[in-house]
Amino acid sequence: MESGRMSPRSFSKQMRYLSVCLMVLSHRYLSQAVDLSQCYQTGTAFNCSSINLLEIPNILELTPSPSILDFSYNSISKVNLQGFRNNVTLHITVLNISHNKISDIHDEAFRLFSNVKILDLSSNLIQGKTLRAKAFWNMLGIEVLNLECNPLRYIERDTFTFTEMESLGYLDLSHCEIEEMETSAINLPKLVHLDLSWNKLRTVEKSLEMMVNLKTLDLSHNLFTDISDFPLLPRLDMLNLDSNNIQHIDIRTSVYQNVDNLQVLSLRNNNLKLLRHDAIPWDLDTLLRVDLHNNPIMCDCGLKWITTNPFVRAKNVTMRCTEPKQLRGRGPLELSRDDFICYSPFTMIIIIAGLSTLLVFAVVGAVSVAIIKRKRSRKSAISKDGGGNFVAIYSEETDKDDANVVIQTENKTMKGNDAVSDDEV
Repeated sequence: MESGRMSPRSFSKQMRYLSVCLMVLSHRYLSQAVDLSQCYQTGTAFNCSSINLLEIPNILELTPSPSILDFSYNSISKVNLQGFRNNVTLHITVLNISHNKISDIHDEAFRLFSNVKILDLSSNLIQGKTLRAKAFWNMLGIEVLNLECNPLRYIERDTFTFTEMESLGYLDLSHCEIEEMETSAINLPKLVHLDLSWNKLRTVEKSLEMMVNLKTLDLSHNLFTDISDFPLLPRLDMLNLDSNNIQHIDIRTSVYQNVDNLQVLSLRNNNLKLLRHDAIPWDLDTLLRVDLHNNPIMCDCGLKWITTNPFVRAKNVTMRCTEPKQLRGRGPLELSRDDFICYSPFTMIIIIAGLSTLLVFAVVGAVSVAIIKRKRSRKSAISKDGGGNFVAIYSEETDKDDANVVIQTENKTMKGNDAVSDDEV
């Protein structure tokens, strides 16, 4: 190639490359235009749901500028804002990208959405190890974050931190298959509501820090078996522990130290059998309701304390006896002190032995009565059939019922169980 001139072959390659680039760009902008043409705008709400979008379209040229964006039920796989100018700030307050195919959120993915207050990322494919705090960088005004139904499974330290989301008040992490959360995984001082229900958690006390404003904590439908310690939650008023497998609870001390504003404690559908008098802070002034419905509560002498505890009767307590059988279905607060009975092992042995003896006597008596009735019925049948005087002759001495007996009456002779005439004898 001469200086300043391009050979025909090089020129041909450049043209082919340029042609391919133009085709890609034209297809991209054409498809985007087609997608946007299927969207509709109502006031300040721009709806692009269910139109098979592959990425977030550029909405900078929309007029009037929307405040609500709905990109739900599409095929968006990543949050890509490359088509947006970096020096702009979108005045979006609600961003809905739920029910898509997002699996990873890059750092600063939402950098242009600093005014968003509600972000819905539910029902995507986001995994916990790909979720980092910097993904929400510059979202200082966000108040509601919904990550429900994502396969998070694991949440790393400082994933949700006040340095990136200082105004967050509502966080939904339900149905996320979460098995473990690292220490300080959630560190949000302004958080008011935290939903961790329908996961696989066994403990949380070290994962929640600086939650000084949290009022409701939903831990229902997890795998807790033992509850004893809580993190510092000074304003928590509602704790939901329904539908776990809790067999032991001892929270009185921890509640007084860390959760002394608790009003509602729900423990429905667990496996609590024994309930000690000091297991729950019954004397906590703020506590109004304790729900123990559908637990296999044992109403024996170990629960007798409940009849004399004035604090329990002052609360709205829901529970029913499961054992013993004679008290099944009744509320412990309906029973008298004498209804709560325990038997010592020695007493139980005596009772069982006595019942066994009575059973043996009953069986022997029933058999004896049956034998006597049978003999009487035979004798009665013979007497009716003879019609007069009779003589009984035993051919041999025996105690068996089938002894050889000859009974002779005026008209006939009965031998054994058969009747014969005089001539036959």
